[in-house]
Amino acid sequence: MSNEPNLQVRLAIQDTGQGIAPEDLPYVFEPYFRATNGAQAYHEGKGLGLAIAAKLLALHESELTVSSELGKGARFEFLLPAS
Repeated sequence: MSNEPNLQVRLAIQDTGQGIAPEDLPYVFEPYFRATNGAQAYHEGKGLGLAIAAKLLALHESELTVSSELGKGARFEFLLPAS
């Protein structure tokens, strides 16, 4: 592994699901928020997973970001130090 300072690893997770509506994107990292997207009436879980992930990454001085298009899925990304 390199000893270069500031070397980072970018991790991305992408799916091909229903995606997230543009108006919901600003809220997906809020605790208990669950997007409806109209088509999915029943949701499992409590809406805490992304909020917890974002907080854990913040403790590592990183940020969880999301991009999405309805009908085409979502992509979540973050950077972590390589060392």
